[in-house]
Amino acid sequence: MEQTGLFGGSIKLDNYVIGMTVNLQSRIKAAQNVDICASRHKGADTSVHANKRVDKDQDRKTVLSWIMSAGDEGLTLDQVCILMNRKPNELSGRFTELKVREKILRTTRRRPTRTGATAYVYVHVAL
Repeated sequence: MEQTGLFGGSIKLDNYVIGMTVNLQSRIKAAQNVDICASRHKGADTSVHANKRVDKDQDRKTVLSWIMSAGDEGLTLDQVCILMNRKPNELSGRFTELKVREKILRTTRRRPTRTGATAYVYVHVAL
């Protein structure tokens, strides 16, 4: 099917839609690999390297799975770190990404961490 383009040329809609779909998929993939902590570490070599090395997609899935399994009780970052045998700095970015994507919600509840500080409890956002 052909349509007249904005500036008078002919456009093949099938290719246009396919091009838009491919472009959207590329943008989604690029967004998944964005370093959400870049503004904090300001380009530190070690942080940039770590961002490329980490399987963020798998970590996001695992974090979300643990939080979902906790139900209304939710979990803190510290609790998820214990469950995954990871350090808070290794997973805090995944929490931020999941919050931005509206997959998890930070509640007003707090629980003590291993260090004696308190941490917010996160729950799954059911759609």
